[in-house]
Amino acid sequence: MPKVCGVLQCNRMEPVVYSYPIKNEKGTAYMWKIDLLLGEEAADAVHRFVVNKNMDLNLRQTMVKDICKAIPCKRTRPIVYRKDVNNADGVRIGTVEILEGDEVVDAAMRFISKTKYAIDEIALKNFLFADACRHKLVKCTRLVAHVFEDKVRDKEGREIGHLIIREDEEPVDKVHEFCISADCHNDDRMKILEMVCASEFAVCRRKKPIIFTQPVTDPSGNRIGNLEVQLLEEPADAVYRFFARHKLFQTGWNIHNVINQVCSLPQLACQRKEPLQYNSDSFQMGNVDIGPLEIWYGDEIVDILYQKRIEYNLTLHDQILSFNLICKQRDVYCHRTRAVVYELKDITKHDFEKFGNETCARKYMGWQFLSTVANSFFGSKLSNFIKINTVERIVSHPLFPILSLSTSLVLPHLLFSSFSNRKMKLHIGYKLVLYGAVYLCTCLTQSLLVEPRNSLDQLLHIHHGKLPDLQILEDQEPVDAILKWAKKAAKDHHPIVREPIYWDIIDKTCLEIQGIECKRRRAWEIIDMGAITLDGLTYQIEFSNPLINHKMRSRTQDQAAQNAAEMVCRRLVPQLADCTKNIVAHITQQLRVFESGRLENKNVYTKFGLEMDTPQEEIFPVVASMIRSRGTNISPFTRVDNGTVSYPKWDKNTIAAFHIMDS
Repeated sequence: MPKVCGVLQCNRMEPVVYSYPIKNEKGTAYMWKIDLLLGEEAADAVHRFVVNKNMDLNLRQTMVKDICKAIPCKRTRPIVYRKDVNNADGVRIGTVEILEGDEVVDAAMRFISKTKYAIDEIALKNFLFADACRHKLVKCTRLVAHVFEDKVRDKEGREIGHLIIREDEEPVDKVHEFCISADCHNDDRMKILEMVCASEFAVCRRKKPIIFTQPVTDPSGNRIGNLEVQLLEEPADAVYRFFARHKLFQTGWNIHNVINQVCSLPQLACQRKEPLQYNSDSFQMGNVDIGPLEIWYGDEIVDILYQKRIEYNLTLHDQILSFNLICKQRDVYCHRTRAVVYELKDITKHDFEKFGNETCARKYMGWQFLSTVANSFFGSKLSNFIKINTVERIVSHPLFPILSLSTSLVLPHLLFSSFSNRKMKLHIGYKLVLYGAVYLCTCLTQSLLVEPRNSLDQLLHIHHGKLPDLQILEDQEPVDAILKWAKKAAKDHHPIVREPIYWDIIDKTCLEIQGIECKRRRAWEIIDMGAITLDGLTYQIEFSNPLINHKMRSRTQDQAAQNAAEMVCRRLVPQLADCTKNIVAHITQQLRVFESGRLENKNVYTKFGLEMDTPQEEIFPVVASMIRSRGTNISPFTRVDNGTVSYPKWDKNTIAAFHIMDS
């Protein structure tokens, strides 16, 4: 065609595929004809012709009907508005077409759904409302588009209603609402939902309708979001899903308090109050069929996957892939990225006493520790009275029961003496019964209310010596984790690292732990190097400094940094480019900053470059070496100013040396 049109005059590039003649009113002569070009719809050609000739629009229907009998037609309504849409660079990305009788907002929605380019939806709709609504044959009666509109029939073919779904509505909720009003069966509801979700413009984000919604705000009144409970969903699971989506676990919200409040609502029925974090009817891990998998709240997902990995003899890579598959879901919260390989609970310091022959402290009048007594008016006052040191010493004295019994027996004797003075004599049998009753009551009172109980003693024994639970994670050296635990426990029971319990726990752990070898009994310095957050999962970077142990000079910090980086990088999915190299550089830079401020650290062991388990004989040589390296000899005498005075003649090395000496 271009070559032909270069020689001859061409008025158009498309051929006429059909001509429709139009006669005069009497039908005796042809007045005009409508030419349909290749690819043109009959409705568009007829509409253009009628508008150009200023004819009655009602004539179009007959013309289109006649033409469509001769040639195939895809539609019978003409396009009455057409507008090209360009991007920010002025490049055309598509054309908005509005059929006669169509809503402008529906046409905009169809264009936005089909285009592959990013587009400002609000700006486009506003432009079309301003430009297209000026045309007579378009409709502008709505501001929200319909993504689905059709008549609905049941499985027997009977029409049960007209279903309309707007773009701001979830299709499953609208279908559920429609089926309730139409009283359709569950099978019909599922077929209607499948039909809607298979339509061109409806987007189904879920398969279950929401039966309950409640806005949730924080203590300041700021709106967090809507708590939504789906059909056949446990409210406890919905609350967990809400917490995970809005990151409320990280802010310290108590999920059980919210569950209790939700379950108290009359609109909801709770079968349980423990949420289910993850559920799969057929879970696969490393191409191995694990079977049904349920993970309840309170169980760490990585711990469950670690147990499955050990049970089915799978690899760490299999565990990491499954962990990312679960924990990267929007409705799942994972607190840790490393599993607990060993855990020791209910640790009581009193079970590891210094001398090994201590016994439980006996708790006399144990009822004072009961909440029912302590919460009552008179019980609380009496309990406080008994806890006074003087009263406690009297009650726990060995002579207290003897004095109590003697006093109880003396009182009846005085009573009998008063009767004798009044010339009233009691029979000897009455006296014996009364003495026996007093003796029995005194013994029962002593045994039931005063004497300590073994069960209560044991509970208080555990309570007073309660230590945190010990957890050893993957990739952790047991002794490093134990020292970290001991530092935490020392806040209430100092100095626990210097007591037999510390070494006993190391022995117990290394004997019981499975799959991990205790490579050393001296801890290295654990330095927190921050964390990497990838897809919402946080991976801690823990660096074990081998130079903290001054006998371990053969192990370099560079190798330790390399090991720490590799342990982090192998858990990242997807793998980051130059991950190990970048983390090693980060650790090296942070370690340089840490070492420069070591002398100013409040912790004396950190100041000296030691750990809390350093033997006494190693401390003095290290301190002496630090002082002498600053040009000062360590003196055998004590400074009279106790380190509170700085002298002008001292240089910074001398000041640092005396600072170390004072520490």
